[in-house]
Amino acid sequence: SDKSEFQLSYSKRINRPEGDEMNPFPEYDDPRFIEAGNPNLKPEQIHSIELGYQYKSNKVTFVPTLYYKYTYDAFTEISKYINDTALLTTFENLSTQQSAGLELIYSQQIKKILTINLSGNIFYDEIDASNLGYAGKKSIISESVKLGTNINITPSTVLQLNATYRSPTLTPQGKYLSSAVLSLGFRQDLFKKRASLLLSVSDVFNSLRWTSEIDTPELYQKTTGKRRSQIFYLGFTYKFGKTYKKA
Repeated sequence: SDKSEFQLSYSKRINRPEGDEMNPFPEYDDPRFIEAGNPNLKPEQIHSIELGYQYKSNKVTFVPTLYYKYTYDAFTEISKYINDTALLTTFENLSTQQSAGLELIYSQQIKKILTINLSGNIFYDEIDASNLGYAGKKSIISESVKLGTNINITPSTVLQLNATYRSPTLTPQGKYLSSAVLSLGFRQDLFKKRASLLLSVSDVFNSLRWTSEIDTPELYQKTTGKRRSQIFYLGFTYKFGKTYKKA
């Protein structure tokens, strides 16, 4: 109908490695952690099948999609034990990787007060790294959620919220742990919207970090990366001159 439709698609995509991923000359973050590319890295090939439905009206959009992906020679990072003080991180090709899941996209405008944009993804992921010396297949069920909202408290006052959550995901040697972040923004228009007072806070709870875990018979390592993600911004804007509307 004019508001809804089904979609069925199949695609094959080839991703070729970038120069840094194939450059064999090492880069030293520090004497203990060495990074180098792999000149023998093959392109990865991805087969995808998607079945989706889309409903769209003036104020509501709803798009659920079922999908399945099968990947040959998928890119992955591997950390290798060199000696008792140094690790080498490089790129390798997995034998195969496959995933299947449900992706949801929903957006709605509730009168002139609230706008919601929500997306979520829940999927089953399986990797086969037997070609790299890791026995058996590994699998996990993962999910991710993104939420963005605009709340018009008054015609001249807007509150914005953005939140993201990602559950643990697999690697051949371990996994990436979950992460979450919440940010807020506020705008107050002044002088008949010629001026605005802006306030924003990113990563309200100082929770944004990336943690990876390697757990093999030869090596156990847990690494956490963190940047100064908490940023407080206060600003004032004023518009000069006159704007003309088209007839």
